[in-house]
Amino acid sequence: MLALMLALTALQVAACVASAPDRLFGRVAEPGGPENRRSIAVTLPPDAPSITQAFWSNAPGDSRNPAKNSHKGIDIVAAPGTPIISPAPGKVAMVASDPMSGKRLAIDHGPDESGAPITTWYFHLDEQLVKKDDPIERGQQIGTVGATGLLAPFPHLHFEVHRNEGTEEAVNPHVYWIDGPGKVTCFDISRAWPREPFRATYPLPCRDTPWRR
Repeated sequence: MLALMLALTALQVAACVASAPDRLFGRVAEPGGPENRRSIAVTLPPDAPSITQAFWSNAPGDSRNPAKNSHKGIDIVAAPGTPIISPAPGKVAMVASDPMSGKRLAIDHGPDESGAPITTWYFHLDEQLVKKDDPIERGQQIGTVGATGLLAPFPHLHFEVHRNEGTEEAVNPHVYWIDGPGKVTCFDISRAWPREPFRATYPLPCRDTPWRR
């Protein structure tokens, strides 16, 4: 059992760790899982913080990999203390900390277009600036980027989208950008945004886009 736990931890570390990119903005990592590779073409604005690790997973039930090596979100690199902003309106569902993921929180956003409940998850935070049950608006700061937890060897945000309220059904965040699948959308405070159904803006500010007054 101990050997299995150590192996699973090693797989998780390998999935979440990526070397810092040459550029901190406008760069998108290739998916690592073979069946996810190039499944969604991603366009990242040049002023958006770079994605260093993509969402990917092995095929369900793969007998060659019972640990289900996967990366259930995207890693976004940024300097320590960079604001983390909510990608949509909602309510804080959880604020917690653990040795692997560090400081983390989750936001309940209500249903997507199919009626499925959506939550977003945030890991490795330096600061958590909200508490459970707080109402949240799109673009509101909820925390800061850090490197807390054993899975964060350098400062970054690990961002996940979960459907049907279950922590096991992580879906590719690139499906849910508000301008369309794969079209990463920077939050802009001057733009009018629909409140529902759930569609996401980028959870970090883009450097050339006004995100707060």
